Amino acid sequence: METWARRLAHSLLAGPLPHRWRHVRAVAEAARRIQPVFEPDGELLVAAAYLHDIGYSPSLTDTGIHQIDGARFLRAHGAPRRLVDLVAHHSLAVQDAVDQGWSSLLAEFTDERTAVRDALWFCDMTIGPDGQAFSIRERIVEIGRRYGPDHPKTRIREATAPERLRVARRTQRLLRAAGLVSGSPSAPMELDVPAVREGDRREMVWLRRMRRTISEDLADAFGHLPAEHVQAVVEQTYDELSETAAVTDFLPVLVHRRAARRLAEERFELVPA
Repeated sequence: METWARRLAHSLLAGPLPHRWRHVRAVAEAARRIQPVFEPDGELLVAAAYLHDIGYSPSLTDTGIHQIDGARFLRAHGAPRRLVDLVAHHSLAVQDAVDQGWSSLLAEFTDERTAVRDALWFCDMTIGPDGQAFSIRERIVEIGRRYGPDHPKTRIREATAPERLRVARRTQRLLRAAGLVSGSPSAPMELDVPAVREGDRREMVWLRRMRRTISEDLADAFGHLPAEHVQAVVEQTYDELSETAAVTDFLPVLVHRRAARRLAEERFELVPA
């Protein structure tokens, strides 16, 4: 099954979407590394990792929801039912379906809510668009930066961040129990959440790093404004949101979104020190 899945994904993605293919290969490699924990379904997990994003292929695009488009293609070509369902529901597809009005189509597939399903989501959520290894926090921020603060993907990930973190934590517990969680910061299975439980120092280091990243990104996007002004907007926005953010892990995305909107609308006035 794995060989077939790899060849099919390559044929659909490698040519038209080389960046997407790099992401898929890295997700599959992450799944292969944790495969022993999920036997006898390890091969199913790796196959689903290869096929999870085939719905992005221009030749398959129909509804515009890649999970549904990929699953419908696999079902039409006789793929195993569990494999089809895993692709259909990966990474909270239900929210995309609700947002775009395709819930009835997604309902044709079953969300199995198993450890294998969680592991597929986990691998996908810890790999970036070019195959980079990310923590969950970094992946959430990266999506917001790549699509922009008002894109549906950013908005949906804001709404579903708590559930994504719960899924990731369940998988990490299994990997820890099996002794497979690596100490390497580049390992795809290194979740690095929740830092607050490991000490306030790590949490503050991470937040400072995210502030710097957001400031640099917005300074590039709004190059006509002084970098100091952009940084002040980011800092004050952080101060405002840090008091009310329900999910600390998603705070950088909220800050990026609100600060970018303020800068774009040119309505932000710096508060004198």
